[in-house]
Amino acid sequence: MSELSVGVVGYEGEYFDQDEVFIHFYTAFEAIEARHPGLAEVTLVVLVADNRGVPVFACYFAASYEYLVKGVTCTAAPAQYDAPVRQYVHIEGDMEDAFGAFLEMSDVLLRVGSSQRALEAVTYFRRGRREVYEYEIATSPPDSM
Repeated sequence: MSELSVGVVGYEGEYFDQDEVFIHFYTAFEAIEARHPGLAEVTLVVLVADNRGVPVFACYFAASYEYLVKGVTCTAAPAQYDAPVRQYVHIEGDMEDAFGAFLEMSDVLLRVGSSQRALEAVTYFRRGRREVYEYEIATSPPDSM
């Protein structure tokens, strides 16, 4: 396999430790590249749901490593997405339709932090015996810990 699509899901809130998330991304992509030697291209796939959280951070991470970033969007998605997405895939319908397309477009799943959608994606991938990388993160502001 010379190409691999990595779907990224995770915490969708505003506060998270970006340094911690960066370390998890770096660790995951090292493991993915070690498991799939000779990759010519890595594509990162995100669901364009809103302008915050781990999926947005993933776009910046991927762009810094020159991975192609695909955003799966739908009629219900925001009109403008602030993250560096190079290619959009528009799905007619609602966010559930876009989520289904996102799952089918992804060869490997990377979950960093949790959300309902992230946990659903993990369940879907595990049922299909597909490759999943999972990491937990702190999501509370430092003053409240």
